[in-house]
Amino acid sequence: MAIMDAILAGERDPNKLADLRDWRIRATEETIVKSLVGDYRDEHLFTLRQSLVAYRHYQQLIAEVDEKVRQWLSELPARINPAEEPIPEARNPRKAPWRNEPIGTREELYSAFGVDLTQVPGVNSLTAQMLLTEIGPDLSAFANVAAFVSRLRLCPDKRVSGGKVLSSRTGPTKNRAAQALRMAAQSLHRSETFLGEYFRRMRPARRSQSHYGPCSQVGSHNLSLVDQAAALR
Repeated sequence: MAIMDAILAGERDPNKLADLRDWRIRATEETIVKSLVGDYRDEHLFTLRQSLVAYRHYQQLIAEVDEKVRQWLSELPARINPAEEPIPEARNPRKAPWRNEPIGTREELYSAFGVDLTQVPGVNSLTAQMLLTEIGPDLSAFANVAAFVSRLRLCPDKRVSGGKVLSSRTGPTKNRAAQALRMAAQSLHRSETFLGEYFRRMRPARRSQSHYGPCSQVGSHNLSLVDQAAALR
């Protein structure tokens, strides 16, 4: 962003522009300098300025939505007193927070659920927030774990004819909580946990079907089991 602001302010020296690069960029300074050498035509600068204004406008709207969601989260009845039972340390703390994760979300979710779901491998604050908004903080409404998994359509829909299994795929669903768990399951392929080990063990056997699809189905099924068990603990 600093480079684009400098370009719009009239700076054209690629070396000075390269000095404004983000520290997370892995490319060398020489590569960045070469990429910043170009023809800054008026129509391109006009488009860049319009795009930058639109980007910041939408970022502001997103920030307002995040603030409103956080306000609603704070109004939910607390199932635990963080002062008496402090939130556990983050399982995998990041040097920098996710850009789309509002500050304090994990603490608010801990208070609403009464347990830190981010301790479950693959589940971050945004996944837990999706579970809260789609299902609610009280999972005791489900008779058992099987009912919870069935509600999310993450259990195998086994079809048998003449003693032969024709299909065991999960049923189609647009449930956003199920979609969030499937995305969380895909992050397990590098996780050094029991769920990550299970995901990697299932992956070679299902590689011929589709790269991560069936594995994410199995992983999301297991994640849903662990999530409900954790929420009901």
